[in-house]
Amino acid sequence: MKEIKNTLFKCKIRIFIKKLINNLLIGLIVGFLMVIALKGISFFIPTYDYIKKSLILIGCTSLVSIIYSMVKFPTYKETGKILDYINLKNRVTTLLEMEENNSPYYELLFEDVKLQLKNFDIKKLKIKPNKKYIKIFSITFFAFFLAIFIPNPLKEEASKLKALNTEQKNEVKKVEKIEKELKSDKEVSEIKKLQIENQLKELKKEIKKSKSEKEIAKALEKTSVKLDNVKNKNLNNIAKNLEKNKNTEKLAEALKNKDKKKTEEELKSLKNKIENMKDDEKNKLAESLKEAMENTDNEELSKALKNVMNNMEGNDENLESSLNDLNSELSEEMNDDAIESVKGKVAKGCNSSGGT
Repeated sequence: MKEIKNTLFKCKIRIFIKKLINNLLIGLIVGFLMVIALKGISFFIPTYDYIKKSLILIGCTSLVSIIYSMVKFPTYKETGKILDYINLKNRVTTLLEMEENNSPYYELLFEDVKLQLKNFDIKKLKIKPNKKYIKIFSITFFAFFLAIFIPNPLKEEASKLKALNTEQKNEVKKVEKIEKELKSDKEVSEIKKLQIENQLKELKKEIKKSKSEKEIAKALEKTSVKLDNVKNKNLNNIAKNLEKNKNTEKLAEALKNKDKKKTEEELKSLKNKIENMKDDEKNKLAESLKEAMENTDNEELSKALKNVMNNMEGNDENLESSLNDLNSELSEEMNDDAIESVKGKVAKGCNSSGGT
């Protein structure tokens, strides 16, 4: 059986080559038709890099054809059927379907097939492609060749679209670089990183949706403003709640001005005030701290506000410790270096995207 299968394998190779050529022709025909369709579309929708896209389409359809041919590599049974059809009158198929045994019929068939294959001219398995495919290929190739040289009526619009696409990619790359630098910056708190990253993700979406370089510049400017809001959001919210209370009015003003020294002084002063407050004043202050706590998205800052609120009735050490923790968190919140750095990089993008 080994000798028979060796001969069949040679036949399989020729059958595979023929199928590969035919499938490749089909792939090229499909590719040419898609390219011709793309040219038709370019008359109504601006399309840039036509030749490059055409080659990619043809390359893809050709690759699919090759992969398909390899997946459908002929089996021994398929090869046997083809040989039987040409010359061997079901001998090979019958032998391959039978189990090896010592019966006289099997041995007789085995020797017969062996002899037939030995005398079989493998060149009878022609590898010439299908004539119909060659004709269609010739026609579609000619049409493809003509399509390349047909002028594009929307050439100017296509050039503008390409320039915009290039600008979008460049700006997105810049934003991704900022994101990468931010992630590796160990001095920036995780809360601030998350706040900035959310704005940068939104910026990338806006850039990709932009329909002109002017819109890209607007998206960059808008993000710069949003980063300012992120920078001041928690401090402004806390100040807004604290300024309602006469005991924390000056602290609220210090927070608005982002004055670290004044904030520290006012928190020390607040400790003395709390110690001398009546119950109704403490309740009002606790309410202001609670509202401030609920209006911040910084978990550590919220926790520090809550600790101050909980320790107003405790001993001096606990109150002083919680106020010191709050001062540290407020000081960290006032640290704008990371946001200012990102803002500067985004603003640089604004300057390079002047718009058209």
